[in-house]
Amino acid sequence: MGRLTKLRESLFGISKPETPKVTTKAIVNEVKQDFGVSPSKSFAALQEYFKKDSLIYTAVAHMAMETARPIKISGDENYNIRIDGKTTVEYLENWCQRVNLDGRIALIAMELIAYGNSFLRLMSDGTIQSIPLVGIEKPVGVNKTTPVYEKYNLQMLATYGGDIIPYEEFIHFRTMYYSDDPFGHGIIEPLLLSTNSDAPSLMTMREKLRIAMTNLALKAGAPTEYVTGELTDDDVDTLSNALKDIPYWGRRAVLNKDVKITTSILPRSGLIDAWNELVEMELFAALGDPILRLTTQPGFTEASSKTAEAMHQKRIDFYQRVIKRGLEQLFYRLLEKSAYDPDKAKIKVEFVNEVETVEEPKPIKKGEEHG
Repeated sequence: MGRLTKLRESLFGISKPETPKVTTKAIVNEVKQDFGVSPSKSFAALQEYFKKDSLIYTAVAHMAMETARPIKISGDENYNIRIDGKTTVEYLENWCQRVNLDGRIALIAMELIAYGNSFLRLMSDGTIQSIPLVGIEKPVGVNKTTPVYEKYNLQMLATYGGDIIPYEEFIHFRTMYYSDDPFGHGIIEPLLLSTNSDAPSLMTMREKLRIAMTNLALKAGAPTEYVTGELTDDDVDTLSNALKDIPYWGRRAVLNKDVKITTSILPRSGLIDAWNELVEMELFAALGDPILRLTTQPGFTEASSKTAEAMHQKRIDFYQRVIKRGLEQLFYRLLEKSAYDPDKAKIKVEFVNEVETVEEPKPIKKGEEHG
């Protein structure tokens, strides 16, 4: 026992040993924790991959451009109430132009395809704001009886204000979602998840393959030169020092000796080509964009390209239906706050999918060949 301990006990008495506090910490499943309870960390990871991977960005951006077509607003023709000289359709069209809804639809399509979710907040002054996905901490149930995936408020992170946004103030555009999870799932998320520890995620495999191929090209793929001949020790030292400074892409050298240069290079393994093809094929299938295959793979016939384009169009139709339902909910809430009756107006939204048509050349009549 130390002197300080004896002095402390003589002054204050012998203290009782503290009982260690036992705590129990629940471990939540990784996917559930990231995408169900607290999705902000996962949204940040998805956003990081979207920004830095050119292939993912190309696929998402191309599909978003195809999805974000102009919209057409219609309503019940029998409801012809005019307020300030405007029908409900004219009122909504003016509002869309004022808040630049076309630009918002492009952002919604981008987030919906990449992350499976996009949020619009309807402000008190009639404007709209995008809710940043990375700022969402978790969904909060409105009561104990309503499932959280049906109706919920949004708890924002402290760095984004820490507010709780009521369910009535936002529109949630989402793709397929699980029964106990209100968040949808985009095309990037499966690329970052692995089935088990022995099978890394597709993006991890792709990154490892990229590193391996880079190392192979810069190191093992570069030729190794052996210089032999009638060389003195000084000549060997001079050539050795010179070879150290030669980069992997090579350089010309001038010699005044009759020497022999032997090139040694490792053969390319067929396994690497097969692995590379497997990863790229799985990635193209996951992204679902035929443009990637058309621009990178040979042997894409006209029939297969038409089939791929038809499947691609079905995915675009699905995203447009999701956006259409969300916009109809948004317009309903707008009319609720106005003097119009949203139930009688029966507002519908349709995307105008413009199809390019090639005009057939008109036949030239006799006598017109020379004017």
